[in-house]
Amino acid sequence: MTIYLKIEEHSPIVEAKVVDDLGVIKKDFKFPAVELGKSIARSISLAKEELDFEFNYDSGFIPKNLKQHLSVGTKDGIKHFYFLELEKANRKVELWRGNHKEKLTFNIVGFPKVLLVLAVLQNPKGVKSFQSAFAYAMKDEPIKLDSPLYVYPFPNVYYSGNVCMGGNKPPTIENLTAFERWFHQLPFGADMYTPDRISKDLELKNKSDVFQLFSFLDGKEFNDNWLVSYKKTYKQLVNEFKNTK
Repeated sequence: MTIYLKIEEHSPIVEAKVVDDLGVIKKDFKFPAVELGKSIARSISLAKEELDFEFNYDSGFIPKNLKQHLSVGTKDGIKHFYFLELEKANRKVELWRGNHKEKLTFNIVGFPKVLLVLAVLQNPKGVKSFQSAFAYAMKDEPIKLDSPLYVYPFPNVYYSGNVCMGGNKPPTIENLTAFERWFHQLPFGADMYTPDRISKDLELKNKSDVFQLFSFLDGKEFNDNWLVSYKKTYKQLVNEFKNTK
């Protein structure tokens, strides 16, 4: 079950929905915003003691995997960064190779935990537009400020962390919950793969062949020991986005 909260500016009431794993609304109700405020204040106080996180979220339903929302003033408007935690799982992969002429499907490839960062620009009129996305692998542990980042191992993301969207239209930014599915449905291009994304601990006959990598991972859980260090921590990444101009 998942609980979604809708918070509107200046409204004394919070709307809540309880949704099951199939997306069916099981219950909806309302309660005073002041009670939510008290609960959040207690939670933030505890989180700051452990993590020293900055957290704010402007409106709409708050997805449970939203770790942080950062707002930065720039010359073009307000830049919003949404940090989403995508859990470690096995997923379907469609790999294109041969100049995107051949599509190969793998049904249950092991993926590591992913930190997906969405960059959104809010212009002076208040209109928000999606700008870009970044993805980093993480070990299957609770995220803390000193948590190390790792190179995302698969070829729908550049080595730098920039997500390759191709012609795939992203969801509206008001629907943050849809971005996880959008990200995992992006096509994988064999031409983007480089073997330095995977640790030497993973022994393959030809590590340059992403087809061989996916064939090996199909039906297996991704071993965190196969990750390659991105040489940054979560805190360092957040500070980089804070300094956006």
